[in-house]
Amino acid sequence: MAGPGIVVHATAIGLAVDPDGPLCGVCFVGDPGTGKSLTALEAIAACPYGRTSLVADDAVVLHQTDTGITAAAPATASHGAGPAIDYRGNALLHVNAMPGGAALPVRFAVERTHLTASMPNVPTPRTWPPFQERGPTLPLLHVHNGGTLRLLIRSLLTGHSLLGGFDSVPAGKKYP
Repeated sequence: MAGPGIVVHATAIGLAVDPDGPLCGVCFVGDPGTGKSLTALEAIAACPYGRTSLVADDAVVLHQTDTGITAAAPATASHGAGPAIDYRGNALLHVNAMPGGAALPVRFAVERTHLTASMPNVPTPRTWPPFQERGPTLPLLHVHNGGTLRLLIRSLLTGHSLLGGFDSVPAGKKYP
């Protein structure tokens, strides 16, 4: 059962981590102008399966459920020809959309960062609390571009990552 929804300044996608499995919900977070839409666009464009889809750009409705958090587009999010990403300084780009505008369970929050020599190879695990103290949190990942996001998330979902602290999939279970 979904709890009360909140609208957050973010971009959400359904990331295809394999050719035919379920999409993995990802919410890009950060201050305005930090590359949320660009990172999502890079992930959509880099999808070798053509299935990575936009949930919402700039405004995402998040709901608490019994099993975590779901993301959906606000009812007012329409750019005429369907879902679009605001590619800052260029145009609204129409992209693949979630089938039927469905809500998608979100597994990860992502923040775009700039690679520096001082960054640790295995960062300290962090979380993003969209509902503040009132609800669940999401593992917060840092990426440098959207093209590598699929590899990082597939590694986390299958337990093949050194990023500690996120028990994404119980032992012996296939990732959802």
